[in-house]
Amino acid sequence: MSSVRALKACLVRKMNYYLKIGGLIELSTVDIPMRACSVVFLAGCNFDCVYCQNSSLIPADSGDLIELTKLVSEISKNMLIDSVSITGGEPILQPALISLCQELKKKFYVSVDTNGSIPKIVETLTSVVNRIALDIKCEFNRYADITRAPSHLVGAVKESFNIINSAITVDFEIRTTVVPGLIGELDVSAISRFLTAQNFRGIYVLQQFWNEGDVRELKTVDTPTRNELIKLAKMAIDLGVQEVAIRTRSRGYEFIS
Repeated sequence: MSSVRALKACLVRKMNYYLKIGGLIELSTVDIPMRACSVVFLAGCNFDCVYCQNSSLIPADSGDLIELTKLVSEISKNMLIDSVSITGGEPILQPALISLCQELKKKFYVSVDTNGSIPKIVETLTSVVNRIALDIKCEFNRYADITRAPSHLVGAVKESFNIINSAITVDFEIRTTVVPGLIGELDVSAISRFLTAQNFRGIYVLQQFWNEGDVRELKTVDTPTRNELIKLAKMAIDLGVQEVAIRTRSRGYEFIS
C-alpha cells in the first residue's frame, strides 16, 4: 500500500471512531418528551439557516474531536438520565454517528435530530435509534431562502420524511421553529397540509425561536409567546394533524391535541 493510500485509510478509520463535538448538556428535561436526557451537540452543518440558534456549530471546522468510546463512557456515568438526544449542527454528516447510536442504544433511549438532507444515512438511522426528530423548516418553496442550501435538497428532505414515516418502530417528530415575521402561519399551514396528505404518524412540534446565544442575524426579533404557539398548534389540528405539541424554553413540551 502506498503512503498516500495508507494515510487515507488511517484518516477513514479515525473518522469512524471520532466525533466532532460542539458541546454536551448533562441533563435536560425539555429535549425529549417525558424523559430526562443528556444532549450531545455534534459540530458541522450543510445548512445555514437564517434563524439558526447554534450558528457557531455550522462551520465544518468547528467543534473538538473526541473518541467515540470516551464520549459514550462519559455519558454512561450519568445516573440521572434514561436517554440521549443527539443534535447539532447536523449529526448525519459525521461518519461515526451510526456507531455512536449503536453503542448508546445498548443502555439508553436514543434520539437524533436531523435536517434530513442525506436520506441514505437517515434510512440506516431508523435501525439504530429509538426516535428521529426531522426539521421541516418552512413551506417547501421557501427552503432555499431560509436554509441557504441548494434547492434540490427539498427532495431529499421529503424522501427522508417518507423513510421515517414508514419505519413504524421509530418514534417520529416533525418540528418547525416559529420565528415572528419569518416563519409563521403560512408555513405551519403548508406543512400541516403536507403532513395530513402524507398520513403522518408522529407528533408535529412547533418550537419557540429564542433570540439569544448563537443567533446571528435576528437578535432583534421577538420570541413568540406560548399563546401564539398554541394558536398555530390548534390551526395544525384543524388542518388534520393528529398529534401536535408546542415546545418552549420555560415549559418544554406541551401536547395540545
